[in-house]
Amino acid sequence: KMNPAQTLAQRPTDVYFFATCVVDQLLPAPGMAALTLLEREGIRVHFPEEQTCCGQPAYTSGFPDEARKVAAHQLTLFPNDWPVVVPSGSCAGMMKHHYPTLFAADPGRKAQAEALSARVYEFTDFLVNVLGYQPEDKGGDCTVVLHTSCSARREMGVHLTGRKLLGAAGDFRGDGRRQGRVPQGDRRRARGQRRLRLPDEHPRPRRLEGQTGRPRETQPARRTHRQLPIAAH
Repeated sequence: KMNPAQTLAQRPTDVYFFATCVVDQLLPAPGMAALTLLEREGIRVHFPEEQTCCGQPAYTSGFPDEARKVAAHQLTLFPNDWPVVVPSGSCAGMMKHHYPTLFAADPGRKAQAEALSARVYEFTDFLVNVLGYQPEDKGGDCTVVLHTSCSARREMGVHLTGRKLLGAAGDFRGDGRRQGRVPQGDRRRARGQRRLRLPDEHPRPRRLEGQTGRPRETQPARRTHRQLPIAAH
């Protein structure tokens, strides 16, 4: 279930920021960078300190009751009609697509979930399609490996926005190569001041022990000089 890019009647002045467990527990720096970028664009960012987890780990592990308890708390944290920006494709997908289903048997909370889901934006979607953000090239040469994640592609439909942001920082071309049914990261070689490029070759997929049929695409990204991995989670 993919979500087409949303548009707003006018540029928002305020947003809520749902940081996710990944930012809170593992990688605070990307969350702070996202906050800084939004504020630099003139957006007032509101961070409800009572926020916890979106409930996705329990939900995708087959524990909907536990996920419902966690998600019910999040429904109370965003009372104003502002966009809710989420720096994670999977967490945004949970809140946007699965919250209404999670509360299908609870009419009151289902209405809350539907109202909230309509305001949820994945971070790069918000930058590109709402703010029209154009990044400036301020770095040196580097190699970028972009992983867009299943949720960004299949639930939020925003797998292209990360590429647009990278493409805005230089002059790119991609070979569009695909392997199997799952599109691989584009190999985009910059020709401008900043060379953000991906490797032109893939190592062969590794066959897992005991596996039959087509090899699963589990190969690691090739190491390159000054490699910078970027993941949409």
